[in-house]
Amino acid sequence: MRRERAAAAAAAAAEAVATGGAPAAASAGPARGAAYAVIAIAATIAFGRAVPFALLDGWDDDRFLIDDPLVHEVGLDSLVAIFARPHFQAYHPLHLLSYWLDVPWVGADGPVIHAVSLALWVLALFAVYEAGRALRLGPLGALAATLFVGLHPVQVEAVTWATGRKDILALGFAALALIAHLRAERPFDRYRLASLAAFSLAALSKTSALPLPIVLFTAEVLVRGRDWRRAALAVAPSLLVAVGLGALTIAIWSDAEMTRPLEVVPRARLVLATLTHHLETVLLPARVSPLYPIARTDEHALGALLLGPLALGVLAALAWRTRDPHLRFGVIAFVALWLPVSNVIPLYFQWQDRYLSLPIWPLAIAAGAGLDALRRVPGPRWPAPACAALVAGLLAARTAQYAGRWQDAETLFGHAAATHPGEFYAWLNLGHARVRRGELDGGLRAYERALEAANLGLGHDARFRAVLLVDERDQRLTPSRADALVARFQGARARPESLRDLAAELAEAGYRRATMLALDYAFALSPPTDEVLERAAATQLERGHTWLADYYVSRMRRRPLLPALIRRAPVSDP
Repeated sequence: MRRERAAAAAAAAAEAVATGGAPAAASAGPARGAAYAVIAIAATIAFGRAVPFALLDGWDDDRFLIDDPLVHEVGLDSLVAIFARPHFQAYHPLHLLSYWLDVPWVGADGPVIHAVSLALWVLALFAVYEAGRALRLGPLGALAATLFVGLHPVQVEAVTWATGRKDILALGFAALALIAHLRAERPFDRYRLASLAAFSLAALSKTSALPLPIVLFTAEVLVRGRDWRRAALAVAPSLLVAVGLGALTIAIWSDAEMTRPLEVVPRARLVLATLTHHLETVLLPARVSPLYPIARTDEHALGALLLGPLALGVLAALAWRTRDPHLRFGVIAFVALWLPVSNVIPLYFQWQDRYLSLPIWPLAIAAGAGLDALRRVPGPRWPAPACAALVAGLLAARTAQYAGRWQDAETLFGHAAATHPGEFYAWLNLGHARVRRGELDGGLRAYERALEAANLGLGHDARFRAVLLVDERDQRLTPSRADALVARFQGARARPESLRDLAAELAEAGYRRATMLALDYAFALSPPTDEVLERAAATQLERGHTWLADYYVSRMRRRPLLPALIRRAPVSDP
């Protein structure tokens, strides 16, 4: 009996040393309650200003929440349909199912959905805190790690964007899986089964959770110090689930053209650029954005691309030199969770802030362990809490500022275009937002900037539609034929003859600017001679279409010879 009491006392003392304070049993209750209060208040302050915002037009909120009948009705048919097949180029059934918490009861109401997402985020952060304690962080370290994860600006998409709820679910279930896994004592006890269930829910919420079995194995071996063979056996069922869902995900991505083929060298360069960008965003989230430029491999010199791998290498060397289990865990778990978004398989949208929602978690664990170590250094105890409070305050302020950019589509994509002026989709979506608001001229300017950034068909189609709408406004053409004519333009865009036929139809219907734009495309593909342009100008002048005659004359490389057209030619500078 005496020996058992001594062993229990030694275990309590070891726990106190590991956590940087009193034995866990003596302080768990008050520490947990205070931590939960701080987490809830801080998250509400950081994200609360976005709760009253409406849903975002044209940025997936419409197709996920407004137009999707599966999330509007609670029923067996909808449940089966949600799980039976992929939706929106992904297999995330838990993501769609989560909207049964709010949409069937209040409709696609932005403030209600945002409030539910914020509540779910707070619950997920409670689980993150408990996972930190299960990893033997002290109360301060676990709280600091949770605040770093929960208040970082890259999480704005998860909490403030209604469609981003999948990231909330993935983080919360991943944390629960880790907690249950570390509580298990045998390979297949009830905690292992609970961990497997939580992991499966995380993976069915978002694909980026698939590497979680590696994280569980690393935590058990490095932090808990358990035998690696038993740890491998324990995560084997989760690994099988991950492999199956991973194969399904790659197939879905390939069918939906969400990946891009790249040769080995450009792909390696892209992976380096991705790591550099992601680590830079974690440490200095000054230019967070919903969209980043499409072409990224040529943005930096090779030396700059190596900054990310160099920083990660220094961190790994420090971890192995100091033999710090939490730092080792942080490096390995970060790499594991980052791999799905590393562009080893090049993604269409190669960088996104939300891709960091899970990988940032292990780095936060390592930082929390560092704070615990700082607190154990002899001397005053205030530096560690002061550092944690300062970092949390700065992150919360930046997050609240960025969350305000999500109030509507025009504000959001105006921010994206301002921070990344070379990003095609930022300008494209800004143009869409302006056109929906009736600001056609501003939309046209945005589309022009999009085409300067990238010569993509979506930009050409959007600009042509905006020009059609401008014609309908200026020439008072009703009813609108813009959508049907854009479909005609899409089919004719690569064929000069078809474009000229479309231009003739547009001219007869009164679409002046659209006529000239269609002819611009035709002439770019098959430039006409000056003689042909002059005959066309004369024909249009006879028909009374002076605006079209002037257009043909303006495209001539020499002055016209016909007297009726000479005076219509622009005056050249001497």
